[in-house]
Amino acid sequence: MELVFNVIMMTVALLYTSLILTNCLLELMQCATFSGVSLLLQDIDKSEHSEETKQLLRQHVNKEAVLLTCKLRHKRTDKLVVIGNTHLTWTKFTALDISCMQMCYAFKEMDRLSEHGEIPMVLAGDFNTRNTDPGYQLALEGYLNDASLKTLQQLRTVTYADGTERALVDLLWCAFQHPARNIASSYFTIMGKEPAKTSINFVMNSAVDYMWSNNVQPVSVTQTNSICHEMPNIIFPSDHLSLQATYAF
Repeated sequence: MELVFNVIMMTVALLYTSLILTNCLLELMQCATFSGVSLLLQDIDKSEHSEETKQLLRQHVNKEAVLLTCKLRHKRTDKLVVIGNTHLTWTKFTALDISCMQMCYAFKEMDRLSEHGEIPMVLAGDFNTRNTDPGYQLALEGYLNDASLKTLQQLRTVTYADGTERALVDLLWCAFQHPARNIASSYFTIMGKEPAKTSINFVMNSAVDYMWSNNVQPVSVTQTNSICHEMPNIIFPSDHLSLQATYAF
């Protein structure tokens, strides 16, 4: 039996994201909120770096991101699905390394909740990442390819007391990979491309919102409206467009 459910991802104002599930046959089994920075700090504390390096890393990565998750059960079949919604830190595309780390920790947590691919999952939200950035490639493949790695290694933003500068990716490699496999963009799967833009304002003119999934089949997506004026405005009350997808599993 093919189960169909609809997910709408909305980004309201600047920092609030929400999911609307339009299927009363789905029962909420559990929900949780995770802080990306708290998970990252745990990995820093467990690393073998000197205390000086650990302190520099703590200061450098202390930029908050949030992940909201829920596990749903279909009332008739008992099949489960995990839904996540995230908002990554807005850095005006100047801290691509931070965006990559935050994205990885979102996928790591979703992979854990989905029992490493045993349960279908959808992760949506405002990733503040363009599809030409390393974070987009990292989301799909779980690791950095050569081009993405080279881009991040050029960001030597961790500065020691003696003036030595190091790239974050060279100091904390474990934070730039995730175990989730067979990740696909729902919009790219259906439309053959990402939306042209999902936000336009005085600091943004890009597509930065996505709906990722694995082990669940995107059936359809809602075509995004063309944007002619800065958002929010009288037509679009949010600074981001709403994304919507229907899935079957």
